[in-house]
Amino acid sequence: MGNDELLTALLAENRRLRELLVLHGIPPDPPEIVAEPPEPAAPALSETEKIRIFRNLFRGREDVYAVRWERADGRKGYMPRPERDWRACNAAPQADKQRVDRETRKYFPLDDEAVRAHLQGKLTIGIYPLLQDETCEK
Repeated sequence: MGNDELLTALLAENRRLRELLVLHGIPPDPPEIVAEPPEPAAPALSETEKIRIFRNLFRGREDVYAVRWERADGRKGYMPRPERDWRACNAAPQADKQRVDRETRKYFPLDDEAVRAHLQGKLTIGIYPLLQDETCEK
């Protein structure tokens, strides 16, 4: 018996049982069940506490983080978020532009602002779990 057939059979059985209840003078719906009082809710975390917890759970290099990119052709990935010296790149001869870009490029460190933007959905970031000394955080 398929799911649709089973659902149809159960709905028909439910209808038949409700009709029997009414026939015998029994209300078809059970009386309200008194629920236990809800436990007090945990206090809401502040934005700073959420960022601290997130950074504690997802640890890696602090000196750099990656941002997600997506191209019109459907390719996507992550790359370190750079701060480029466009003046130096634009002043360099065409043959040297890539070398000058590599030599002058600096990376943004992972900070609370980057994590905040990620948690708010404004930026998709990734971390590098392999530390500079080629170890992983415990």
